[in-house]
Amino acid sequence: MENIIYYFTGTGNSLMVARMLAQKLEGETELRPVAREVDEACIVADAEQTVGFIFPVYGGQAPWPMMAAAEKMRIPKGVYLYAIGTCNERGGTCTDLFNCFLKKQGYALSYARKLDMPGNCLPSNEAENAQRLELAKIWIDVIAKNINARFVGTVEDFDSPDNNTKAVRAKYTQQPFGPWRVNGEACTSCGLCARLCPMENIALREGAPQFADRCAYCFACFHFCPQKAIYKDYPHFGSTDGRPRYHHPAVTWQDIAAQRKGR
Repeated sequence: MENIIYYFTGTGNSLMVARMLAQKLEGETELRPVAREVDEACIVADAEQTVGFIFPVYGGQAPWPMMAAAEKMRIPKGVYLYAIGTCNERGGTCTDLFNCFLKKQGYALSYARKLDMPGNCLPSNEAENAQRLELAKIWIDVIAKNINARFVGTVEDFDSPDNNTKAVRAKYTQQPFGPWRVNGEACTSCGLCARLCPMENIALREGAPQFADRCAYCFACFHFCPQKAIYKDYPHFGSTDGRPRYHHPAVTWQDIAAQRKGR
């Protein structure tokens, strides 16, 4: 296997980028969901392989499952590493932070790119979504050519006090992000949220979704709930109840669930 892509996805944007990129990379490419790597395995690669990290940007950073998996990375020095952060035009310094995080583990990115995609926490409108999905196809061609050529770009270092797995994980269960809420009148106890959550963070108890402490903030439960019964109340940003729901048009809830350890 010449290429390995580690990915995390909640609404399918990063998964589709990974799939499309895999088709354009030279040699065979394996897609590996990091949700399965968090507790058990470690990231391993050979010296001649390329290793990519493709993830949505949450709060300006990589999701904590991506960081937790990268902490267990065991690869030879000199492996070509790259990262792609998918974002709603608010990627900020996400790849710089991730590069600095990797350097603490003894590695560094050779190439990184932020890619505008439809929003999930703050949804973009349908016209913006269509435009971004078309532009993404063009950028993925460019990204693939750079990776195939082993292009080494300038990836800045940027650090912050919470640029670690523990801090990133903690902030998604605390304010201002707060807990998930369920509209009991709308919920039909179908259990889809529990079946698709990539972190297996949701369980039905007495017919109601209950959320544990492994939330990655991927918003899959919010966007895929058929009754639109799951939402958040932000102290400073208002409620997500009533916001448009979105998932990549070529991605199903089964694709999201396929990241789970049990699959």
